[in-house]
Amino acid sequence: MTVAKPADTNNCIEEIKRLDSVGCDLIRVAIPDSASAKSIRILKQSTDTPLIADIHFDPDLALTAIEQGIDKIRLNPSNVKDPIRIRDIVQAASAENIPIRVGANAGSIKLTQGMNITEALFQALQHEVDLLESLGFTQIVLSAKCSSIDQNWLLNQKIAQIYSYPIHIGLTEAGLLTPGIVQTTLSLSALLKAGIGDTLRFSLSGELEQEVIAGKTLLQSLGMRTGVRVIACPMCGRSRWNVQKYATIISRACAKLEMPLTVAVMGCEVNGPGEAREADYGLAGSGAYVVFFEKGEIRDKGAPEEMLKKLLNKII
Repeated sequence: MTVAKPADTNNCIEEIKRLDSVGCDLIRVAIPDSASAKSIRILKQSTDTPLIADIHFDPDLALTAIEQGIDKIRLNPSNVKDPIRIRDIVQAASAENIPIRVGANAGSIKLTQGMNITEALFQALQHEVDLLESLGFTQIVLSAKCSSIDQNWLLNQKIAQIYSYPIHIGLTEAGLLTPGIVQTTLSLSALLKAGIGDTLRFSLSGELEQEVIAGKTLLQSLGMRTGVRVIACPMCGRSRWNVQKYATIISRACAKLEMPLTVAVMGCEVNGPGEAREADYGLAGSGAYVVFFEKGEIRDKGAPEEMLKKLLNKII
């Protein structure tokens, strides 16, 4: 999801391009005002990736977003409540063949006495689905998120048992990069292994790209997506070059490739090629030089930039 408002067009487009560069499949943009809604057509000219309009409170913003060619609408059932206005949105979305994501989260739910957050979220979702279905609308995507791993599991399990619509999953307010990735991975792995989830988001407090990279890595690790896997040495006293720098460059360069390759970036030539012999290609530090290897066999050595270019030419 972008941070910049669509009305801040240049910055929003720059963020969209950053997300595109690491292989993001869907991009959501917040629509807080009319100017942002009216900017959607300009944003769409900058990308082939489907754009989702995140709508809160004002149904007119949803209608404008649809007029501007948005690919999908996200409505929060807790703050867009007027059935007549929802009917207007449904009619416009139906005319343009645009799906609606019913997206409820814990932060916008008001709990009545004796009700837990899981039940409250499910009821909010259920009420909205009933309304959409009563209007003959079935292009629905469901999403209900909270920040508790256990509650998230119970909630999405119940949604999957009751409905056959696609489900968007995530752990909301997951936090900073490291704890956010750990907690979200624990939450989403269980759901995905149970066959629950059609799209996902890592909700991290950090760089936009990290959300996409984390999500793709999870799917690749579970065998649900094909892509280039980059393995790299940890920090080590034997390391003789900047492993982190070159592993990052390779990861970014290969982010959009859908081929089952493993690339290793190793800190030294002592264990590097042998330790990573199962990698298809790799680089290992060797003092002033870097060695390039394939399947554990050293093929060449030279300056880091030269060997990096050689490796990327093999892949891209």
